[in-house]
Amino acid sequence: MPVFRSDYAVIYYETTGHGPPLVLTHGATLDHHQWTPQIKALAKDFLIISWDVRGHGRSVTPPGTFQHHEAAADLIRLLDHLHIEKAHMCGLSMGAAISLEAAVTSPHRTASLILMNSYHSLSTSGFRKLFAPLTHWTRRFVPRLPVVKTQAKLLARFNRNNQPYIEQTVRSMPKTTWSQTWHGLSETELTGKLEKVSCPVLLMHGKQDLVTKNQQNTLFTRLAGATRLELDDSHHLMNLDQPEQVNEAIHSFLKEVDN
Repeated sequence: MPVFRSDYAVIYYETTGHGPPLVLTHGATLDHHQWTPQIKALAKDFLIISWDVRGHGRSVTPPGTFQHHEAAADLIRLLDHLHIEKAHMCGLSMGAAISLEAAVTSPHRTASLILMNSYHSLSTSGFRKLFAPLTHWTRRFVPRLPVVKTQAKLLARFNRNNQPYIEQTVRSMPKTTWSQTWHGLSETELTGKLEKVSCPVLLMHGKQDLVTKNQQNTLFTRLAGATRLELDDSHHLMNLDQPEQVNEAIHSFLKEVDN
């Protein structure tokens, strides 16, 4: 099983294909299988590196809180482990924010960024005010199964075939880890660092995703030279809602960057 130790965490990863390296980072409470449609479509032209963020999937995290900067450091250490000097970085939601932070802290390691339904700040937003207390209350008093089923149904709104995967993945995460992950996300604050990103950026957003909608204008304005793309009929997990359109957008963007 391909794993490596990053600080006190053990990180699981997979590599597929050949070509310029492309790291795929999944969303909160999911795992590397989120990227199956992209791996199948892009592995013929790129070396695809998919991994499980600490506390997710097969990766193990030490007890304590979840922090973005730790996961971003894991991403860079993954490149070190694979002896890759520079890579394209693609992520969705939490994975996008982790990729963004890695580009801020290690710009020389980032060839380009593909950010899907990303965010730059949750520390002062309505998300933190509402969701942080909600996760604490849910962890203590609400049975796990209804929460899992509700989350899966919501995220699979535009593609019901994805509901079993989402439900199984979220359900397999320990309740404490689930709560710590959401709490850690609510403390994200990257707004003042966005100008440090110097690589090409593709900013993608699902038209029906209200979770990160209010973050997109700031990202587009402050990420120099960013290209913006909005997809119809896609919610938060846009890469699973509209895989063919997402695959085409990624492929076109990366071919342009590499040329």
